[in-house]
Amino acid sequence: MDASSDEEVQKTNDDATICKRTIVDIGYYTDPYIGFFADRPKGHPTTPMTHRGYYTRVKCIHGLVRRFLSQDLGSDVPRQVVALGAGFDTLPLLLKDEGIYPKLYVEVDFENVVRKKSALIRKHPLLSERLGLQTAEHTVGEKGSAADSVEIHTADYHLVAADLRKLVELESKLKQTGIDFRIPTLFLSECVLIYMEPEFSDALISWVGSQFSMVVFVTYEQILPNDPYGEVMLRNLAARGCSLRSIKAYPTKEAQIARYRSSGFEQAVQVFDMNEITDRFLDVTDFRRIQRLEWLDEIEEWLMIQAHYCVVW
Repeated sequence: MDASSDEEVQKTNDDATICKRTIVDIGYYTDPYIGFFADRPKGHPTTPMTHRGYYTRVKCIHGLVRRFLSQDLGSDVPRQVVALGAGFDTLPLLLKDEGIYPKLYVEVDFENVVRKKSALIRKHPLLSERLGLQTAEHTVGEKGSAADSVEIHTADYHLVAADLRKLVELESKLKQTGIDFRIPTLFLSECVLIYMEPEFSDALISWVGSQFSMVVFVTYEQILPNDPYGEVMLRNLAARGCSLRSIKAYPTKEAQIARYRSSGFEQAVQVFDMNEITDRFLDVTDFRRIQRLEWLDEIEEWLMIQAHYCVVW
């Protein structure tokens, strides 16, 4: 992936953040922090279909993380979350409010994204206070005070810059956070691995599977590139400079399961497309509520699009 492609992929964070801000404003779900990371767009630049897609994505991913943090492993068992390509996600702030925050929450992204997020967190006292910056930012490695870098390091929250294709760099950054390779850890990837060449994404998954004793890898990304809609999806993203570089290697749900099982995740690997997620895992009452927020005529198109996204865990 060249530098220009990296920049275009990073811009997808802006699109996602604006859409989340939009659907929060409409009332799809509650997030008191998203407004710090995206101004209110003029009008609704996205569509009800996109809004509903982001709602199902957020509800599913946040639900899986909450379940991991809440499941009964014994009250004295600490847990960790590592969000790869975290962008401007607000989940650590929401978990703080809910009282189910892990021992350690690490967000990783390109340096440009980390620099912007770090500046926004430091700019707003509420964000700084919730993430612990006002109490104790500490020195990491040989770079001196974290306040002098683009990164953020506190007792239980770390925002670090790393290229996920460079595992030596990633491992070094994670070790600097004090991460414990022996305790239950959830890795989170939302439309991140899909932009990497398979040789890099496979190496990353295998590294996680081999280095962490108790680990769950939650992945949200596109599938089914070879049907008519999939071909259109690939062309549209490629035109933006955001080629889905791993999708041809793992085009189906079955291929996704094989991918993780061959990389050290031998047990309990599950995958569902987003239609299945909606039917099986989302709260029925809440889904009916959001259906009343905006009228959606194109139900068949909505179901087709949702079939082209899956969640693996």
